[in-house]
Amino acid sequence: MIAEYVNSQGLNKTELVKRLGLARVNFYALMRGDLRVTPKWAVALEKELGFDAEQMLEAQAEYDLWKARVALQEYRAEQPVPQSKQMSFAMA
Repeated sequence: MIAEYVNSQGLNKTELVKRLGLARVNFYALMRGDLRVTPKWAVALEKELGFDAEQMLEAQAEYDLWKARVALQEYRAEQPVPQSKQMSFAMA
């Protein structure tokens, strides 16, 4: 979302990094989606780009929750079923 906006507006990324007060490496990681949007960054982006900080934080929370659910599903899929949880059928 951030990268699309910055690129579509033709904004000078070097100047934007300075105005936001972020380290360049963090700014690019944020644009790639490799870093979470923190309240500090959400407020800075709201001030400089007009994004709604609350919406950005809500979107980040939803994404974090989705990632946690996916990770849990992958973890469960990798775990063997404990012997006590397996069904046993007696042959009569």
